[in-house]
Amino acid sequence: MKFPRIPSHTFFFLLASGFLLFPGGPTLGQDPSPESKSPATAIPEERTSASVAYLSESRSRRADRDPSGSTSVTIRFEAPSEEMELLRVELTKASDSLGNDLINPEKITADTVGRMQVTEEDRTEARVSLEAAAREATSITEISGTVVFHDPSEAKKPVVISDFREYAGEFVPNEALKEAGVSVAFLNAETFDEKGFKLVSKLVLGETASENAEIASATVAPMKMMVSMPTTLAFIIDDPNKQIVKVEGLGEEGDEVAGTGIESVKGLWILAVLDQEVTISRLRLHLKSAGAEVARGFTIKDISLP
Repeated sequence: MKFPRIPSHTFFFLLASGFLLFPGGPTLGQDPSPESKSPATAIPEERTSASVAYLSESRSRRADRDPSGSTSVTIRFEAPSEEMELLRVELTKASDSLGNDLINPEKITADTVGRMQVTEEDRTEARVSLEAAAREATSITEISGTVVFHDPSEAKKPVVISDFREYAGEFVPNEALKEAGVSVAFLNAETFDEKGFKLVSKLVLGETASENAEIASATVAPMKMMVSMPTTLAFIIDDPNKQIVKVEGLGEEGDEVAGTGIESVKGLWILAVLDQEVTISRLRLHLKSAGAEVARGFTIKDISLP
């Protein structure tokens, strides 16, 4: 499968925009924050290979356990087929060499939908957040759990929206999306002050904060820069039930991907235009299907700590 490459100038713009607009929160290029607090389900008997691609940590050298520290582990999985999309990782066990439980109850599940993908390897990688290991620990003895993939061959037919520009600053009327509980609105500079600003404020900041004019203006107004860039398109996607698997931009004809969607912060999706010679006129949204989810168990042992 051909992997869509994000142009370098677009990649650096997305990163810079995220840090400028949301210096204290989630930014473009980061995985969406895991939200599940419930224990993962039993590990499936069918398994897949997994390895550590990258590890970083922060832990105190003056305390046995550092409650403010953390360990970030990027895990690379082998997908059952190259067409499958990585959806999430559910942790069951993580411990250091002294027997301490490293699972953060607030981050048992790592959702990978909407991440920025720059290389082919990014498609099968997920970053999990663990609690800091003990000061004297030399390794993580085990990380195990379940990795869930999306099989497009078993999925619902993607929803294609061809009239999103006609409803700039408003949610596009679409029965298929309504049935899935998903709402989509295109943002552009012309309608941002009048319509888009309110949509972004409410979804990104929440009902209470969006009513504070000073907070909303300071946080959301700079987004107008993002909706004015020729290398990106911006959308608000309200997806409370987490039905979105992937968002793509298409030209007027054919199925070749001309833009790839990245969720910068909750509900704000940026579509990176891959080919400036192609006008994105259609938005294609891949939705989750229970029959399309493929779960595999995984275990990684004896990971050395820095």
